[in-house]
Amino acid sequence: GRKEFHIWMNLLQKIDNSFLWIVKPHSDAINNIHLELTKHGLKKERIIFAERMNFSDHFARHLYGDLSLDTFNYTAGTTALLALYAGLPHITRTGKGFNTRGGASILNACNLNELITHNESEYESLAYELATNKQKLDLIRKKLKTKESPFFNSSQFTSDLENLFIKIMNSKKLKSKT
Repeated sequence: GRKEFHIWMNLLQKIDNSFLWIVKPHSDAINNIHLELTKHGLKKERIIFAERMNFSDHFARHLYGDLSLDTFNYTAGTTALLALYAGLPHITRTGKGFNTRGGASILNACNLNELITHNESEYESLAYELATNKQKLDLIRKKLKTKESPFFNSSQFTSDLENLFIKIMNSKKLKSKT
């Protein structure tokens, strides 16, 4: 949306040698993006348009980014999961509706609440801080790399889910006998 794009332009202006990497849109959208860059005094090379590619190559290219920045009206789901699993910190701004809380839910499940923001100002400040503070960014990357969160432990999730199903079945059996 417009709000996050404006923030992204601010970040490009403030952070030397930074680039915005987005999925390649239709040619009309590319022209509009280039016009916006010019309005902000930025060269069109500051935006990298990612071509569509097979899944394994798409996943691998996440290793070359520093931050994943969420959108506001419809937050990331699969995009956030791929970024986090690849070790790429993902910043989101949570909202009030279902579509605006997916990114925050995923980060909460990963014990990465420090990447959840609540307004545009926090979102921009956090993105700037992580883009300019290598130590802080490395701490979050290290946290992601260890994958200590239950979110990344599919074996434990499966076991917990199976135990929950067993409890449900046992409680239904007890109720049906009485």
